[in-house]
Amino acid sequence: MKFKQWLQIGQGTREASFDAFYEFASSDVNYPWRKGYAKQIDYLMKNYPNDDHLEILRDAYFAYLTVWL
Repeated sequence: MKFKQWLQIGQGTREASFDAFYEFASSDVNYPWRKGYAKQIDYLMKNYPNDDHLEILRDAYFAYLTVWL
């Protein structure tokens, strides 16, 4: 299962910050869903450096990986 699918399926059942991050990233047509974690970090650092998206992405990816690995 892909990270984006995991976020979408879990809406309303996990932390609200994960849902908010999914909504944010889904509304950004340039968000690099398919490019991997490093590219997503790079994109957020360049475009949204002062937002909390980096921390939420880190926490969500950790939760995702602990479930699927």
